[in-house]
Amino acid sequence: MEKFFGIIRGTHLRRGSDRWVAGVCSGLAAQLGVSPTFARIVFLIFALFPGPAVAFYLWAWLVLPDASGKIILESWLAERPGT
Repeated sequence: MEKFFGIIRGTHLRRGSDRWVAGVCSGLAAQLGVSPTFARIVFLIFALFPGPAVAFYLWAWLVLPDASGKIILESWLAERPGT
């Protein structure tokens, strides 16, 4: 799992601090050089159509590091007994 999280950190994608929910849209907006509002609107439009938009958002929230480098899924896995 360490290799997986290292790859994720190597993408330089981060959840943003301008958060409404988990910071995924603001982090993607910062990486793409667009407004967080624009990224949120695009996400909401995609979420209206059947498809993986909500699943992608949840996945991104779990695996993208925040500004301090913390990855939620990595923390959860580290807290599991027997790991």
